[in-house]
This record gives sequence, C-alpha cells and structure tokens, in this order.
Amino acid sequence: MGAYISVAGWFIPVLIKRLFARPSVFAKLALLSLTFVPIAWLHPLWEQLLETLLKPHVTFESPLTDFEIGWVFVGICLFFALLAHRASLAAPTEPLRDAKIVTRGLECGHSRIHLYCGNVRHLDGDVEAIVTSEDTDLELGRISGNTVSGRVRRMAAGLAETGDVLKDNLRDGLDRWKFAQSRQSPFGLGTVVSQDSFGAASYGIRRIFHAVVLEKVDGLTFVNESAVRDCLRKVFEECEARQLRSVFIPLFGTGAGRLSPHETALKTVGPLVELLKQKSNFKVYIGTYRLSAMAATWAALSEVA
Repeated sequence: MGAYISVAGWFIPVLIKRLFARPSVFAKLALLSLTFVPIAWLHPLWEQLLETLLKPHVTFESPLTDFEIGWVFVGICLFFALLAHRASLAAPTEPLRDAKIVTRGLECGHSRIHLYCGNVRHLDGDVEAIVTSEDTDLELGRISGNTVSGRVRRMAAGLAETGDVLKDNLRDGLDRWKFAQSRQSPFGLGTVVSQDSFGAASYGIRRIFHAVVLEKVDGLTFVNESAVRDCLRKVFEECEARQLRSVFIPLFGTGAGRLSPHETALKTVGPLVELLKQKSNFKVYIGTYRLSAMAATWAALSEVA
C-alpha cells in the first residue's frame, strides 16, 4: 500500500502540471484512464470486463479485487502520461522572431489596435509608453533575457560603450519603490508601478509601467483577467494625464510565465477592447515574439472587437 501511495505522489503532480499545460492525444488518454480509477473502485463491472479481456493471456489464481482493477487503470494512466511527457519534450519549439512585423491596425472605438511581432527593441520611436508583465513578487525579467520585461530593463539601463551594464535603472527604481512600501513582496494583483524611461528614451519611450497581472498557484502561473483590467485602466489614466497616446502591451503571461497564447489572448484582449471603447485617439500595440502567438491574438481580437 505504501508503494502505491509513493507512486501516486510522484506522478499525479507531474500529470497535472504537464498534461494540463500541454494537452495532446496521449495526455487526453491519460486523463481518461484516470477518470476510470474511482469508477473501477466503486463498480464490479470493470473487474469482470478486465478479467474477460485478459483471460486468454493471463491465468488468475483468484478474482481481481476492485482495488487492484483501479490500480490497473492508474498504471495505464501513468503509461500515457509518460508518453505525453516524452512527446512534449520532442516537439519542436517555434523560434522567437527578432525582426518586427506590424499589422495595419483594427479600429476599436476611436482608437486603433496593432499587432506587433518581434523584438521590442525595434519599436523605432513608434511607442511612447511600454507595459511589462509581472507577477506578485515584482521581480523584473533577467536583463540578459529575451522577455519584454528583461529587454525593456536593458533598454532603460545605463550602458558602457562595450555594452556592459553600468546602472540598472529600472531595478534600482523598483527597489526604491519597494522600500517605500516597507516590504519586498508580495504585491497585490492589479498593482502598477510607473517609472521614467531612463535609457529607453533613446528608443522614443517616455514612460514604463510594470503591471502585476500574473499569479502563481501551486507552482503554476496564471493571468488574472481582473488584474489585467485594473492595470490597463491605471496605465491609460496616467497616459492621458501625461498626454501619451501610443502604448505597447505584451501578450500577458507568454514570456517568463510560459503560458499558451491560446489560453491568455482573450484575457489580454478582452479588457483592452472594453477599455478602448471608452477612450479616444490611442494607438496600441499588442506585442508577441512568435507568429503563432500573433495569430492567436488576432483570433481573440476578431472575436471581441
């Protein structure tokens, strides 16, 4: 019995984390097998059916118990879960796009929404304000990383001629803000920290906003749609006050959060469209790094705009 519990304790968290995040044929078969476990324990039909199927190949000294039948389905579930895991590791990953692609734009009230695919450093003066996607710890992405948060952090930094970072302006500014809050973390969903653009001014950026829209539950990351709505409202209110009319917003959760764009696109686009219908003369860019994410965002935008 202890061995059964040990096995279950190992593979069930893997099943939940891997299979729900990356559904596949094997994942669906594993989940289907798992649903049969309590049924097998509660109903003798499965005992009779399994014995009939196995009788030509296996000799039973005594009838199988409901408990044993249930563990047969657990074994089947584990088998398909491992196949799903191997398939996910073998699946090719779409590369990040560096050169930019920008759509013509879609009317939303008296504003326009453009889709932007590519490196945020190639905005070329098109945008006055950038929003980064953060979790409740409010720790910016690695300055050498390829997330929007990390790349904007490097854009705003003070750099030597060699490219070495002399002053990490956004990190220093956040540290001062956290000190004023008398704590390092966590910070509430919907929190927005507004900073000067520092070195990013050379890219035409005048303001940088850090939006807390990601929450972690049992090690998994999710985009909180209510937080997205609150953050965007605060961002656009300050942009109006500062007379900033062009804003870059990443597809929330698809950077360091590694969430599927198909799961998060509506949570980004829905609140944005809802807000822009009440605003005027804004040009908004929704940023992605992959063409598949751009396509998922367009599909979500077409659905709600």
